[in-house]
Amino acid sequence: MNEGIENNQIPKISPAEKETRFQELLKKKEELVAAFQEALEKKLPIGDDDFMDMEIATEKAAKAALEANNQAEYDRLMEEHKAMTCWRFGE
Repeated sequence: MNEGIENNQIPKISPAEKETRFQELLKKKEELVAAFQEALEKKLPIGDDDFMDMEIATEKAAKAALEANNQAEYDRLMEEHKAMTCWRFGE
């Protein structure tokens, strides 16, 4: 058994792995945003789940950016997240 797990420690994740995870989550977020924008342009019905998926993906990508020590991307993504929330609730 892994010694780190036996000692109830979370295994260390390398900076490269953190960056890879961030890039994967960012790509997923971008795909969801593109699909949402396409649906808006085509005036297709958009469900709350679609919006929530996009919003959550943005938040997850922001958190991954922070874990990868990318403060600028974290700040940018959180601003996007805030704008999404404001748009959704008409603020």
